[in-house]
Amino acid sequence: MLSEVVAYARVSDDKEREQIGVANQIAELQSWCAARDFVIVEEFLDPSVSATSGKVRPGFEALLARAPRLPVVVWNLDRLARVSRDMERVLGAELVVYSKNTGHLDLSTIGGRMAARIVTATATAEVEIKSERARMANAARAAKGLPYWRRRPVGHNMDGTLHAEEASLIKRAVEDVLEGASLGSIARAWNASGVKPPQAGKEWSNLRVRELLIQPRIAGVLVYKGERMPKSKVAPIVTEAEWRAVQGILSDPSRNNAGGGPAATLLTGIALCGLCGNGNTMHGTSAYLGRGDKRELVKTYRCHSASHNRHIREYVDGYVVDQTLLFLTSQDAPQVLEDTQAAKEAAAKAADLRERLAEYEALSGQLRAAEYLRITAPMRTELEAAEEAMRKSNRAAVFAGLVEPGMGKWNALLGLAEAHEKWQALSMDRKRAIIDATWKVTLLPRTPQDRWDADTVKAKTVLERR
Repeated sequence: MLSEVVAYARVSDDKEREQIGVANQIAELQSWCAARDFVIVEEFLDPSVSATSGKVRPGFEALLARAPRLPVVVWNLDRLARVSRDMERVLGAELVVYSKNTGHLDLSTIGGRMAARIVTATATAEVEIKSERARMANAARAAKGLPYWRRRPVGHNMDGTLHAEEASLIKRAVEDVLEGASLGSIARAWNASGVKPPQAGKEWSNLRVRELLIQPRIAGVLVYKGERMPKSKVAPIVTEAEWRAVQGILSDPSRNNAGGGPAATLLTGIALCGLCGNGNTMHGTSAYLGRGDKRELVKTYRCHSASHNRHIREYVDGYVVDQTLLFLTSQDAPQVLEDTQAAKEAAAKAADLRERLAEYEALSGQLRAAEYLRITAPMRTELEAAEEAMRKSNRAAVFAGLVEPGMGKWNALLGLAEAHEKWQALSMDRKRAIIDATWKVTLLPRTPQDRWDADTVKAKTVLERR
């Protein structure tokens, strides 16, 4: 007569498609049971769940909750419990366990419980030894400048070389951020391209794009345990100056990195309310204006905090765009690109300082602590200043294509007609970035005597050059 049993299978490493590993365990257990007059009546599976990570194992929890409890067959005892806390729960259930590789354990007996604890203690020690070896191997690789990734990151291969298709998307995304694009627009483009984030079954979101773009590795910088390694054989996707500029943009607390759709209006969140005086911004909305037969629904800008300041959006946008394009076609426009050379100089200085600091780091054991600090402290201060200059260098990229450098001198500026044509072709994100980099926009409140017209908007719109 066949004896009923239940089967449990688990695989923790997802590098080689764990579900296949679980299926293989069950297949072997079915053959093993058939030869012993056992029949598996239920299977409890935990594919891609480590027994040592502390995460909930749904299959394991369901097994312990099952009533009535039948004998359990496993491929190896460490598949069921690999740490003492889980084994104690199994022992409390007084299960009868048959292990294909370990043998029969009756956990309702003293001898069975003792054997199970010994097996689990041995498995725990093996995990700790494996972890220590991995830590030492990672430290050795990092010291040589080699990547120590467990999984292939987007944009790179496991050996640190570039994954051409993904790297080109990241490079384009960095350029887009520097030109004022939103993370949402980049996420939508990446999802459309078919490139997937590291998390299986997920899509790109604003936060996932942000997490990737602030990673030092995209600039070829290797970091281990929070410290920059003096050597790196990770291929850079973008320059360090570009990466630091993106870091500066994405770490700006005034920027909304969490989500939301693309910006729908030109000056929402940019134009300040001239009545509040506390940094409140204007936002796009609609309102009925006029009287009697002339009353109509009109798109407006209104103060975020109250309805005490409102202007017709069409007139405000038109005036601000006209003033922006007049500036970009003026003789003062090339000044916005002066930060480009400064950024290059800051990047070169930062690289030199890091190299010198690495040399002193190697000699730190031969110098007294006070002497080491006396030499390196000013260098670290200079390095921080250079890195800050690199972070602020993104301004020039916002104006790319509208203001262009020439051969040693600035070339002839765009004509107004050409500037209008180029402006119309820009995305809303880019237009907003250009205006925000050019002006501090303040909308003064209307008085009861003011008319709802373009001339009033000109008088009430204050533009201050940044």
